[in-house]
Amino acid sequence: MQVGTGTHQRAADLLLVLAGLALFFTVLFTAYGLWERHTAGQPFTAHALFATLAQLVGGLALGAFFLALSWVLRVLEGLTRALDRFRSSLGTLASDETPREARPVPPNFVSPDAIRRVRELLEEIRDYSLMAPEQKQGRWDRLLAHRRADLGETVQDLLRQKKFVDALHELDRFEELYGRDDETIALRRKYDAARRTAERRDLTEALDAYATLKTAREWDQAREMAEDLLSTDPQSLEIREWIGQINRDREQVSAEHRTGLVKEVQAHTGRREWRKALGVARALLDEYPDSAEAAAVRGQMDTLAANAEIETRQELENEIKELIKHRRFTEALDLANQMITNYPESPQAEALRSQLPRLRQRAEERTGSRT
Repeated sequence: MQVGTGTHQRAADLLLVLAGLALFFTVLFTAYGLWERHTAGQPFTAHALFATLAQLVGGLALGAFFLALSWVLRVLEGLTRALDRFRSSLGTLASDETPREARPVPPNFVSPDAIRRVRELLEEIRDYSLMAPEQKQGRWDRLLAHRRADLGETVQDLLRQKKFVDALHELDRFEELYGRDDETIALRRKYDAARRTAERRDLTEALDAYATLKTAREWDQAREMAEDLLSTDPQSLEIREWIGQINRDREQVSAEHRTGLVKEVQAHTGRREWRKALGVARALLDEYPDSAEAAAVRGQMDTLAANAEIETRQELENEIKELIKHRRFTEALDLANQMITNYPESPQAEALRSQLPRLRQRAEERTGSRT
């Protein structure tokens, strides 16, 4: 087979050379004939023109014939090489005693299944080209019926998996290729019914879960759940309306919460509970920093902080007095030192500095009397 392959190659090269020579000499002789007639002063009649064209066409046809034969031989050579590789691979598979998974696949290996499939396709093309028009139509009808059956199974499977986007894509692609008919219309009706049923069921379950998320103010989680549901059915108007409702509920609940925090700040302020008012105001600023309510409270923060500090110092001062009253001088001394450290510029710290020596003496006396 290798000898045959070399022969085909050499013959193809020779035919290619002959084609080139035929074309070259055809052009050369035609040009020489025209030049000779022109030099001799002979008239260029219709008969002479026809003869020149016939000579030119004949030479070109001969060159084209040689080129075609060269191409055929090269194709034959390629097929011969492929057959050689196929036979070699079959021989290797039959003689090799190593396990199948351990044998390397040849780089140019052509599987028997691929060759058989190519042969089948070529036979189908040949048979189809020889069919009468009514036979072609019958074959087309059978092919279309088979494609419809495949489409029905594919769409039903996608609907069971709730992959509505993929199911709709399959329907659109089929109608784009083969047109719309009664069967595809019926499939679309099944698609619409399945989509609505699944949408209502999933939406009902999601709304039940949303009630809990709304109470907990888990808006991001609720929005994510709604968008996941929308991804399974992008055409659902109900899901889109629900997403809008989530946004409205979030704004409404947030507004009510902001208003409640402002009222709480005002209530604590009215009762002169400055530390509580400051804590609520800080929570409002942390949770809703860009809101109008936060902007209004932000201007009061310095006053609230100053009053909260005064409230804290007064409570510490009262606590120190109570400790002294109950003769718990050591604890009173520790608390006094703490106040002086934390609020060194306060009036209470100034007053306590003058009392520290006496308070320290009484604490030591109290400790000594116990020992």
